Amino acid sequence: MNAPTFQRVSPQAIFGLLLAVFVAVEVGVVRSEAFRRTPEVLSAAVFADCVLVPALLGWLLLVRRGKARPGALLGMAGGGMFVASLLLPHPPSLLGALRWLPAVAELGLLAWGAVVGRAFFGHLRTENQTGDDVLANVHRALERTASLPPILKAMTAELVVLWYGLCAFRKKAPIDEGIFAYHESLTALLVLGFIATPAEGLVLHILLRGWSSVAAWIGTALHVYSLVWLVALYQAARLRPLVLSADALLVRWSLLWTAEVPLAQIASVELLKARPETREKGVLDMARLADRPIRVLLSAPVTVHGPLGMRRETSALLLGVERPEKLVSALGENR
Repeated sequence: MNAPTFQRVSPQAIFGLLLAVFVAVEVGVVRSEAFRRTPEVLSAAVFADCVLVPALLGWLLLVRRGKARPGALLGMAGGGMFVASLLLPHPPSLLGALRWLPAVAELGLLAWGAVVGRAFFGHLRTENQTGDDVLANVHRALERTASLPPILKAMTAELVVLWYGLCAFRKKAPIDEGIFAYHESLTALLVLGFIATPAEGLVLHILLRGWSSVAAWIGTALHVYSLVWLVALYQAARLRPLVLSADALLVRWSLLWTAEVPLAQIASVELLKARPETREKGVLDMARLADRPIRVLLSAPVTVHGPLGMRRETSALLLGVERPEKLVSALGENR
């Protein structure tokens, strides 16, 4: 059995992680006793660090490796100046004006999206006329819109979550002989989330309120969004079941994974009596909440598509559906 191949950690991810560590260090410097003793000297040092370090990291990890253009270094330095304007208790007047940068950037992004996003929404309307799978339609529209900026693609993923979480209640789940649902296994997770998340959010809000009211409300907003995400996870599972056709098995797991498996590539199908006690190497687990999962071994790897353009190759799947015996029987008859 071939083990699935994972993408290596991208330079962009390393860049973001190092930036987060750098900002945490600078926050510690600004709050230190030494800063209170010599604020003028250390303010200049913090400002210089915020301008130079992001640009240096960007050059080493992104520009030098061809992951970004040299002009992006100016944006990194400008972002560092914005961070410095937030960290320093008494920034210079010019530096303090940078605190309006997010509002200006957001307006510019909206204007950019209104112009560039027209082609995407045109493709999306076309896809929606031919298919009921909203997530798949969005992915195909994104692939057809080459000029869409990466940040707008990420925003589109969030809009998909909001659609499934807030607008998918009236949409009926597909019903057919070759359709195998699995969303009932997520009901317990949904109920548990709606019990635990508000309780945790309330405790965190009370704890953070004594330190910062802004942080407290940000924490509350994140918990509310977590509830929306849980609903979206359930609704996407309800509307995106597994589909068995004459020559392929369309495997879908909520908002996370999608793969089309040709029946000719299925080497064996086995209905397990219980979940494996340990994680099986080389198996893509799409049945973590199922009591009796189905192990599907493939004669050749298939590409599995995930969120935000993620892809991986796998030669084995672990599936969980509400009628596992019927799916195993149908796969045996159609192979």
